[in-house]
Formats: sequence, structure tokens, C-alpha cells
Amino acid sequence: MEKIADIFDGLTGQPRAREVLGVAYANGKLPQTMIFVGPKGTGRKTVAMMLARALHGQGQGSPSVRRDNKELRHPDTFIFSEVLAELRAQEQSSPIKRTTDAVMKFLSMSPIASKIKVAIIDEADSLSEESQNALLKTLEEPLADSVLILISEDEKRLLPTIVSRSVVVRFGPLNDADIKTVLPGISDEILKIVQGSLGLAKELLVDLEKLDEMQKMCQFWLTLNKQSTEDKLKWTEMMRERESAVKFLETGLRVIRSEWLTQPTEAGDRVLRQIRTAILQVKDNVNPRVAMEAMLLAL
Repeated sequence: MEKIADIFDGLTGQPRAREVLGVAYANGKLPQTMIFVGPKGTGRKTVAMMLARALHGQGQGSPSVRRDNKELRHPDTFIFSEVLAELRAQEQSSPIKRTTDAVMKFLSMSPIASKIKVAIIDEADSLSEESQNALLKTLEEPLADSVLILISEDEKRLLPTIVSRSVVVRFGPLNDADIKTVLPGISDEILKIVQGSLGLAKELLVDLEKLDEMQKMCQFWLTLNKQSTEDKLKWTEMMRERESAVKFLETGLRVIRSEWLTQPTEAGDRVLRQIRTAILQVKDNVNPRVAMEAMLLAL
């Protein structure tokens, strides 16, 4: 009988992912390349970080070294989004390509403080085809002391050659009961907005201004076919900052996808594709307002 390691203490939901990864870890059969697929806020990055801690020999109860109220990252863990944020803060050109180059260099080096190095690409959906092809070279001849975890909402956004060299681990939306266990005071209205995302639910519970904004965004996307050109342009102006634009577009993706799952249509599928394209453009430093205007006016 195979052993199973409980290295995910405190994780909400995701029993299948917990079992698959726990068994693989306990029996020394953890894949070197994995893709964690599922909606945002469902625990994909949390599980990746828990797995990295276990591989680095950091138990759940081990104390974390902190500085300026931030946990110091283990030297053998690479977090794609953190490096990307630093490059964007420095206003570097082609930040996604530069971060991809950095992760490949990290994977080519020897571990510093443990036997395994772990790279977590939590922005996998934002990788261009060029960046994915560059990463593929690393996947074709992985070093024995490396584990790579890509986090994606849909593996179809990744090259088939990357997916074929990886083990896909699926994460589903959390059910309302699981979310209520963690957040007993949550309202049914918020549950409807978050669509199984515990991460978003936590944010909305403590930020009423953000909740109000999210409700208005959801209403916009639910009535998209009735919105005037003026209303569409008004939203692009309000959401012109990069972070706000991504939030606006991801809300649209979540709302339209929920409607599409209830009643799949070719038109809904087209809207989903266009929103995903706009998100990638904004993340890759295309002017947010321009990307949103082009997308919304084409709908």
C-alpha cells in the first residue's frame, strides 16, 4: 500500500490534489514538472508553496524568518510573479521575457541551501509563445535537482509540447460549504460573486469598497450586450491602471465563464477568448486602456 504524506495542513478543499501530491511526495515519485490548473483563489499557489517547503525540509511548524513584515523566500525557491513585479517596478522592457530568462538560469544552477530547487511560475498564462518555447528547452533535459510548477487557469493556453512533458494536477472551485467553514460570516451575495474563489472571498469580506466595485463590474459584464460605447469607454478610463485593468478583465472572465458553463454558446466562447487575449496583452506591458478599448469595442 502506498504511503501518503500530509504536507498540506491548513489547506481548504482540494482533496484530490492533496491525495495525488501527498502520495507522490511520500513515495519519492513527485513529477519534476507539474501544471496546477484551476481558477484563481482556489489554492494552487498555496499548494505549490507548501510543496516547496516540504521539499526544502521546512515543516509546517518551523518558524519563518521575517524582515519588514515579509517572510523571507527560501533561496532555492523561485516565484515568477515576485521577480516579474520587481522588473515592472524598475520599468524594465519586456519584463515577462526577462523573468523567463531568470527562471531558466535559476533552474540551470545548483541548489544553495537544500537538495532541491523549486521554480513556481504563477503567471504561466501570461507567457508568450516565444517564452514558452525557450522554457521548453529546459523541460526537455531537466536536472535531477529541479522541480518546476506552472500555475494556469487552462492548460490549453500552454504549448502542447509543454503539457505533454508535465503532469497536470487539477484544482476545482471551492464549494460554498468549504468557504463558509473558513469564513462563517460570508453572505450568499459574495459567494455568488467569487464563484468558488476563497482568496477573493477573503478580500471582499474586509474591503467593502472593493466589494461595491466588484458588484458594479459584475453587473457591467452580465449586461455587456446592452452596454453603450460610452459606458464601455468609461470603464476603460476608470480601469486604466495595469493592476485595475487585470482585475476588471479577470472579473469579466469569471462572470462570462460562469454564464457560459450554464449555457455554452459560440458567442460566449468568442468573448472568453478575447478577454483572455486582452489579459495577456495587459500583463505583457501593452497599454491597458488601449487593450481594453480594442477588446470591448470589438464585442
